[in-house]
Amino acid sequence: DIAEISQYSTEPDIGSDHIVWMDVRYVDEEPSDGVYAYNVETRELKPVIIGQPSIECSPNPAVSGNRVVAEYHQWGDGPFYADSGSGLELGGNERIYLHDLVHEKTVRVIEKNGWITHPSISGDLIVWTDSDGIYLFNLGNKTVLSAFTADVTEGHFPLEVQFGAIFPGADVWAWDFNGDGVTDSNERMPVYTYN
Repeated sequence: DIAEISQYSTEPDIGSDHIVWMDVRYVDEEPSDGVYAYNVETRELKPVIIGQPSIECSPNPAVSGNRVVAEYHQWGDGPFYADSGSGLELGGNERIYLHDLVHEKTVRVIEKNGWITHPSISGDLIVWTDSDGIYLFNLGNKTVLSAFTADVTEGHFPLEVQFGAIFPGADVWAWDFNGDGVTDSNERMPVYTYN
């Protein structure tokens, strides 16, 4: 059974009983980007995070349980392009918002100048990328847990990858490259070969 939930929509994500996506609707004849949620059980459709007309956009929403995250770009003086490799100047502030579908409350959890993209959420953890690497934010203690870079993100086996920790102020590192719960390296910039 296939049901059309919305037209003119992009970047859907599904979690438990909700589907979220970016949609462009018109408010007073101006386009207004926003994140909408559809409850699969109740078939209820509602806006959850809405930008101001012609000012913000909310691509890449993600959902986990009753929580939705999305990125927003506040347009600055210069042009903004999500692709930092374009060589064009980034303008404005970047934000990640969190919306609670049960309590219908939205809060800003991350804000910075520069580039934030592709947030994802699982439980109390929010992860996103920016021009420096990958960041992990713990909602439970409201701190950035880690930030790292990798010189290679795809390739053929054996694949040698140089990692780098860029979290300011950290002086202890524990890397688990294969997910077995055992620390594989305590170096700041380890090299690991995937076979």
